[in-house]
Amino acid sequence: DQKQLIVRDFGENLLLEAKREEETLTLSLWDFGGQAVFYSMHHIFLTKSGVYILVFDMRVILDSDVEAITYIKFWLRSIKLHAPEAPIIMVGTYNDDVSERVAVRSVNDTIRDLTKTNSSASQLTHNTSENLEYFPVDNKSKMGIPKLRSTVEAVIRKDKNVALEVSIKWILLLDEILSNRRHETYVTLSDVKQMAEGVGIHSASELEEALNLFHERGMLFHLTSTEMLKNIIIIKPQWLVDALSKVIRDDNLHMFNRNEFEQAGLGADLRRAFEKALASRRFLDYVWKNDQVEFLIDLMKHVMLLCEWNFNGYSNFLVPSLIQQNFVGDVEDWLFVQSGVQCMFDFSTSFLPNGIFQRIICLCVQHSVDTYNNSNNDRPLTMTAPKLYRDYAMLQLEPGKTIHVQVDTENNYLVVSFEDNSHVAAFFNIINNFLVKMNEEVMSSGLRWVTHVQDEATGEFVKYEQAEKHKIYPWFETQT
Repeated sequence: DQKQLIVRDFGENLLLEAKREEETLTLSLWDFGGQAVFYSMHHIFLTKSGVYILVFDMRVILDSDVEAITYIKFWLRSIKLHAPEAPIIMVGTYNDDVSERVAVRSVNDTIRDLTKTNSSASQLTHNTSENLEYFPVDNKSKMGIPKLRSTVEAVIRKDKNVALEVSIKWILLLDEILSNRRHETYVTLSDVKQMAEGVGIHSASELEEALNLFHERGMLFHLTSTEMLKNIIIIKPQWLVDALSKVIRDDNLHMFNRNEFEQAGLGADLRRAFEKALASRRFLDYVWKNDQVEFLIDLMKHVMLLCEWNFNGYSNFLVPSLIQQNFVGDVEDWLFVQSGVQCMFDFSTSFLPNGIFQRIICLCVQHSVDTYNNSNNDRPLTMTAPKLYRDYAMLQLEPGKTIHVQVDTENNYLVVSFEDNSHVAAFFNIINNFLVKMNEEVMSSGLRWVTHVQDEATGEFVKYEQAEKHKIYPWFETQT
């Protein structure tokens, strides 16, 4: 089912016609799935190089469909975040159904407003021949397709990276690596080192540079942040896509065969995964067919899509993207949220990407687990299991020290409430450091936010810098 995929790799052998052989282009095409559950994974495959083609249905834009507008906003912002200089080509489909000039212009007005509002105008490739911000096409009649193809080729040829000269040894190495695609989905770093030696690449730094270029161009997938990730070079990225989508998926749209899991003795594990967002190791072994399970767990931990969950005697993995239930207002929890001193991370001047809240929860829960694991075995700590919702979480960073985290996706706020003033400063620094870590490691350092903290004496929010200047309690000094 194509709709199940986060990304579809159409292969690297699409050749655009060129007048001379030396001008031939070889492209990798990736098709990103549109379901919201996949949004938190897209950043894994977004790179700064390339051309982004954003496709929308002209009919729903004419109907001012809120979901469609939100979808376009999300992609414009995501591309701006991860690839701020990459060209964007907007493509409107079903032109035959909205071919009247007034309708075409109306869609254009909407697209123009969206690109200006989201600061993407400088990245947009204009349809100059029709004086439009987008390219109307129709798949049935093929109207507009030739123009779109030629536009894509022209935009790519203007990219300075296309003309980048590399050593012939690098090309030979890439050919050698990709020749394994016939039988393998990945190769080890030790295998690649041998291939590199065979083509005359003897320097570890040169090999790392070559692999980084191949990764950026979408020819293979290689992360280097941990030794386990560094040791695997994925030469069929679709394998990674399929593996991740076995765990992060919309179970209402792409249901597993329940009978199959029951027969394997994993019926309860399946229900726990999609009802409580808790994946057992047995569940992961089964859906990943015992193939590079440790690598995949390490990858999901690194990109903050999964963390350990050791509470109430259970040892599982939390996958926050699978949490389905919104917070509806447990009275006792809500009173704590309203009464505790708060800080607010305001993303309204840029945007709050999908998945930020889930990753904060992931990091907080892992911190709780690590605190418990590092406790003195003679005096084991008692950690209360977190209460987690799609938009709210109540959890302990240390035993008996509870915080509440809320996300306001409409206003682009993250709000954290602290029950105990004695730990506010320390816990605030932990949360702030989590945001910085996430921004640097996952969001291409593109997130921008303003931090406000609550003055306990007045109840008003002030900027963090002002609170620091005046040493406002409990953020910077003890109460007098």
